[in-house]
Amino acid sequence: MFRTVFSRMLATNIVISVLTMTLLALVLSFSLRGVFINKQFEEMRRNEDNIISIIEKNQGIKWAEPSTLIQLQAVASSNHFVIWLLDNHGNILSIAGDGSDSDQFEQNTLGDNLKAVLIKVLSGEEIATTGIFDAPLNAPVMTVGHPITQNGMMGAVFIHLKLQEFESILGNVIMNITLSALLAIALSVILTYFNSLRISRPLSQMSAAAKEIARGNMQKRVNGAGKDEIGELASSFNKMVDELQTQENVRRGFIANVSHELRSPLTSIQGFVQGILDGTVPENQRDKHLKTVLGETKRLGKLINDLLDLSQIEAGKFPLHITKFDLNEVARRILITFEGKIEAKGMEVDARFAGGKLFIRADMDRMVQVLANLLDNAVKFSRSGGKLYVRTKTVGNAARIIIADNGLGIPKKDLPFIWQGFYRVDDTTRENGGGTGLGLSIAKKIIEQQKGNIRVRSAEGAYTVFIIDILKETVSK
Repeated sequence: MFRTVFSRMLATNIVISVLTMTLLALVLSFSLRGVFINKQFEEMRRNEDNIISIIEKNQGIKWAEPSTLIQLQAVASSNHFVIWLLDNHGNILSIAGDGSDSDQFEQNTLGDNLKAVLIKVLSGEEIATTGIFDAPLNAPVMTVGHPITQNGMMGAVFIHLKLQEFESILGNVIMNITLSALLAIALSVILTYFNSLRISRPLSQMSAAAKEIARGNMQKRVNGAGKDEIGELASSFNKMVDELQTQENVRRGFIANVSHELRSPLTSIQGFVQGILDGTVPENQRDKHLKTVLGETKRLGKLINDLLDLSQIEAGKFPLHITKFDLNEVARRILITFEGKIEAKGMEVDARFAGGKLFIRADMDRMVQVLANLLDNAVKFSRSGGKLYVRTKTVGNAARIIIADNGLGIPKKDLPFIWQGFYRVDDTTRENGGGTGLGLSIAKKIIEQQKGNIRVRSAEGAYTVFIIDILKETVSK
């Protein structure tokens, strides 16, 4: 019982609603009772003045004259009062209204509470009370008492109002309040039911979807509606699943690409080695094929190294050895190492470096790796006799290095994807000396890990420009 969010929310809201409505009904009932009693006391006091006026018209203490009783009876009947006239001994001289059960009694027949009240009034004090005279009148009553003095004689008048009619009215009011409370509770339960269902249903869907995702089914989604927190949670869950689906597709594509990249050189190596061993390859061509095998093994080694680098970067375990060095000097050295490839293609180099030294704080070996990759691509995908541009300069508090060529360029549709692992513009890349397709992905991660930025601009058949910005090191004088 109450094992689900829906049942707990429903039960909690029902209990809160019942308690709230019950408490509200009780408070209203007591408040109405208090207000009614106060109003009745005020009305009784107003009538008290009229009653005393009638009594005081008589001379002496003979208040039980017929004319007086007739007037008092009229007041009592019109207001549902019971009026007692008492002498200074506490004897009832006359009764007006429905008081036949108490024709006359002496003080010694009264209880202690009633005696105390009579003594207070006969001593000149006014009273307003409930419950004291219930027993003599055989019903719950409200009572006001007032002393009367005539010709040196002390007496008292007591006006009683039976609460039966009030209790009936109050009962009807309480009944109406109770019915209203029950209706409010019913409406609250209905609204709570649907609201709880609205909250719990997406949670149940998410739970079911999570189980399906755990089994490998990435097609499950949550039908979240609304702009509240539940709707946002459902939307976030769907986005998470979309991202998981994307990552799963990337993973599968990655495995397929790795398998392809490994299978191709291994197949080539296996074929040449088998041919050499079984004598299919002539003696005079063995050295040539062994060089091909060596090239393929180097290619495999580079692929494995790139995969290890990528794995370490994504796992957050990529080692960086941050030092301070001159970016101009590193760029010059790398450019010199490409001198042979540049000359082989008959390319012209336009290199311009920032004046003086341009110090940055970064991992020098990794920066060499990034710049070498960009220069290699620039040379590889340039036309023979093309031009290579290398620039370094200061931009604000950053050091910028630009590597550009006027070669084949990158198609616009491919630009957003060149930073993805194994992504290559076309299948001719390997035929033109292409690499694994991991170089740019690794380069971007290395730069970003060092709080830098790398971006590209390109036009197909015209140019490609790579721009790297990395925080410049301030030189202390």
